[in-house]
Amino acid sequence: MMQDIPIGQHFISSFGEDESGQLYIADYLFGEVYRVQDSGMTGPPVFNPPGTNSPLNTITIISSSPGAAIHYTTNGSTPTVADPVIASGGAVTITQGMTLSARAFRVDLQPSTITTVTYALQAGAPVFSPPHGPITNGTLLSINITTPGATIRYTLDGSDPTPSSPLYSGPFSINISNTVTAQAYRSGFSNSPITKVFFSGPLRLSPVQHQGDNLFFTFPSDDGVVYQIQFSSDLIYWRDTAYPYFGNGLLLYYYFLPSADKQFFRIKVL
Repeated sequence: MMQDIPIGQHFISSFGEDESGQLYIADYLFGEVYRVQDSGMTGPPVFNPPGTNSPLNTITIISSSPGAAIHYTTNGSTPTVADPVIASGGAVTITQGMTLSARAFRVDLQPSTITTVTYALQAGAPVFSPPHGPITNGTLLSINITTPGATIRYTLDGSDPTPSSPLYSGPFSINISNTVTAQAYRSGFSNSPITKVFFSGPLRLSPVQHQGDNLFFTFPSDDGVVYQIQFSSDLIYWRDTAYPYFGNGLLLYYYFLPSADKQFFRIKVL
């Protein structure tokens, strides 16, 4: 049997066995040697989705120990063998604000540690296809969500959706002038995060402005899109700035000190 072993933030470079059969691993960064020892406990339950804001009301529970039985409670109390049971990979239905606790048991092992999560149900964020521009006028846009039975409402002018906004029923045509905003709703769930995406072609950077000794410019961003800013002195050789930028549907700011190599900028979507 193969099983992943959680060992935290270590940098394992080698392993070995001593004369008595004990297994060891070596951490090259911290210069430590660790002995691997079986705890004798059943693998702890793992929840999927892990919480706490879940787009689903059915939580799948697994244990890494084959053949384990998972007992659970939905009021936060400690599970025992007298509580409801599912096999590893089974699912439990939850409601808003429910505290799910689970413990895995196997006859030849000690009971596992207890996994407990208090769940808040929230409809999954809408996902657009295509995810961003540039597009041509008349492109069909699809909107998908992970929450079964949820409805989606959207706008095309960048305003936040309301319960009276158009109801999504299937792919629809958009133009480069549209800024599409969507939100998902389902009874028993809180409303999804609002997702916004611009389809107006290439990103337009604002004029460079001063702030103290720094210069900065802004650019619009799409939810869930990762951007990389690049700079050049000659429009031939381009270099990445240190960190990517994560879109949030708002303007993003890039600050920099004036230098000879930062004469031109461009942005690419990762």
